[in-house]
Amino acid sequence: MKQRILTMAAMVAALMMMTIWSVNAQSGARIEANVPFDFTAGDAKLKAGSYSVTRISRNAILLRNTDLKTSVVVQAPVAIEQQREGSPARLVFKRYGDSYFLAQVWSDVRAEGRQLNSSKTEESLAKQFKQKNETARVVDVLATTR
Repeated sequence: MKQRILTMAAMVAALMMMTIWSVNAQSGARIEANVPFDFTAGDAKLKAGSYSVTRISRNAILLRNTDLKTSVVVQAPVAIEQQREGSPARLVFKRYGDSYFLAQVWSDVRAEGRQLNSSKTEESLAKQFKQKNETARVVDVLATTR
């Protein structure tokens, strides 16, 4: 009985180690971008400037303004894929009038990115635009991978 318990405990420990390793391996490379406008990411309002963007877990991204030395963690729960590999690293924003919202983060390492959830403010603006038969403009900000 003791042997069976020890074997199961070892298997659980090995599984936990593999899970931790897998999450760390999934964390993306850091990308850097100069965002020339103020924007919203999740519920955080961020200033224009140089940003370092790092995927810190399966569903979270760390945005760090390297000019102001401020950081925010935002949820990016949706994995997205593009049709072709080798596209440049970039941040994708949706623009409603003068308001910008971070929508996607793409690394050039793989043809995979992360999509952020829309905030209530963005959803409200999208609804207003839809009523006017207008759509958000998509703005790409190129980035470099570090």
